[in-house]
Amino acid sequence: MLLLEAHHVKHYVQERLLLDVDQLQIHQSDRIGLVGRNGSGKTTLLQILAEKISPEEGTVIQRTQCELLPIIVSHDRAFLDALCTTIWEINEGKIRGYTGNYSHYVEQKEVESHQEQLAYEKYEKKEKAVRRSIKIKREKSGKSNKSSKKR
Repeated sequence: MLLLEAHHVKHYVQERLLLDVDQLQIHQSDRIGLVGRNGSGKTTLLQILAEKISPEEGTVIQRTQCELLPIIVSHDRAFLDALCTTIWEINEGKIRGYTGNYSHYVEQKEVESHQEQLAYEKYEKKEKAVRRSIKIKREKSGKSNKSSKKR
């Protein structure tokens, strides 16, 4: 059963876009851990979802009355591992969902980080090859100009 949904939620703190959420849904069986850096908007998101504050844009629809939302905010990793079925990570205003408990989230983040590192290394290697190719072409171009001037 769908308990709550949020669509196109944006919330600003002064000029800073704190939250930019396309869509969120909370179902009855969900146990969601909310993670993010200090100041990332975790508490603000909870207040918006509980309809204690209104976002500047977007809508929150509570399908049922609930005092406590099934979202867990904690610094206790063992607690998050034992209870959570999903982790929501807030990063630069966006929320990304990860299936599983906190340990599974950490594993998924490590895989993502490794993939990003490999992609960056591939980019660097390609950029280096392109620069080397440009340098060789310039050197050949310079030599051909010198030899044509000697004629």
